[in-house]
Amino acid sequence: MQAFSSAASGNPGNNNVHNDACFLDDRGNKVGKNIGATFQSRGTGYISACPDPDGAGPAFSRLRDLDGDGRNDSCFQSSYQENPALVAGNFEYHARVNNTGMAGSQDVNWGMDRDADGRIDGRDDDSIKVDWSIDGKSGSSWSYGGW
Repeated sequence: MQAFSSAASGNPGNNNVHNDACFLDDRGNKVGKNIGATFQSRGTGYISACPDPDGAGPAFSRLRDLDGDGRNDSCFQSSYQENPALVAGNFEYHARVNNTGMAGSQDVNWGMDRDADGRIDGRDDDSIKVDWSIDGKSGSSWSYGGW
């Protein structure tokens, strides 16, 4: 059984929060090659970046608007990042969330997505919560936990 961890970084004060996550084996080693995973967002804000895990290689990413509201709320990645040109962040999954000036909370959930449908398969998930101020900058913060 694999466990995982999720971490947020960046500055909500400039409308930009990075969400990095990884699966861990029983010994705490990062695993995830060819294991599909998805970030799902709901609430204020949207997913603005869903990088390709290996650049021009066979792994891929897909950024989508699943609920039809005009904002991207799903980031699927077919594998963890494994890119020799980007040593920092290898063996992790990455997404960036942003806001365009609406106050409120954004929950970003992450977990395994073996069927690649852009929706988390079930119990293996983790989340962060971003609280955006009215201008999306001053007073904004992020924390672990969400929906």
